[in-house]
Amino acid sequence: MNYIKCKVPSALSIKELYTAFSAIRKANFRFAGEMHNFWEAVFVIEGKIGVCSENDMFLLERGDAILHNPMEFHSIWTEGTADATIAIISFQTNKPYQTNARIFSLPEDRIDEVLNIVNDIHAAYVNNGCEIKDINPGMELEAELCVKQFEAFLLNMIHKYRKQKLITKENRTKSARMFADAVYFLDENVEYDLSVDDIAEKCSMSRSNLKKLFAKYSGMGVKQYFTMMKVRRGEEYLKSGISVKECALKLGFCDQNYFSTVYKKYLGHTPSQTLRSLKK
Repeated sequence: MNYIKCKVPSALSIKELYTAFSAIRKANFRFAGEMHNFWEAVFVIEGKIGVCSENDMFLLERGDAILHNPMEFHSIWTEGTADATIAIISFQTNKPYQTNARIFSLPEDRIDEVLNIVNDIHAAYVNNGCEIKDINPGMELEAELCVKQFEAFLLNMIHKYRKQKLITKENRTKSARMFADAVYFLDENVEYDLSVDDIAEKCSMSRSNLKKLFAKYSGMGVKQYFTMMKVRRGEEYLKSGISVKECALKLGFCDQNYFSTVYKKYLGHTPSQTLRSLKK
């Protein structure tokens, strides 16, 4: 008898773990922000958190989750007067995974499953309560099993529980509204060479207040954040077929070499390497 084989798809296969932990964040907690070359899934177990992801702001409540793409700048803070419990698992896949979904809402009976996965990872891997270091000796099977469980959980979440939940202007704090407005202005004017004073004037606030807002919600200076936005826009331009020189000029950089230096500083690779990877 001749059997017909059918290839099994592999939409999401985790090859590396970086962190896996749960934590209680106090009512005044703020994490300034970061950008890294691996995926990060953030789950809200209790309470409310605010998230700034690239140029969007989200309000996440119990059962909500957000999936951060590699090299996506993100910061997080607690919303309201109550503490929040969150779980975070960061990982790398064997190939780029494509999804437009970013925000998810888990049903009540699946929220504790996240904590169980974190506990299983901690049992199978050497860790310091946060970072994953190595596999515990003799627990190779358990280490693979808990990762497979997390893969299945993610695929199920992406397939079934998509939900866009932006923080509306009505439920943002005043400072969050001002920061969101400033970020929107920068995004709309990313091709211009603007000073901090220019930005403050256009956003109708003082220079000192503008700097405080960016320190509070992004953990970096206004110009540094603006430069990061330019670099990310430059990456989009390169992928659309625009040359490195055109990108530099279009984004207000004085020359191609300086653009390439700044681009590598933020993304870890040069514009030329981006173009080569696109050809591959």
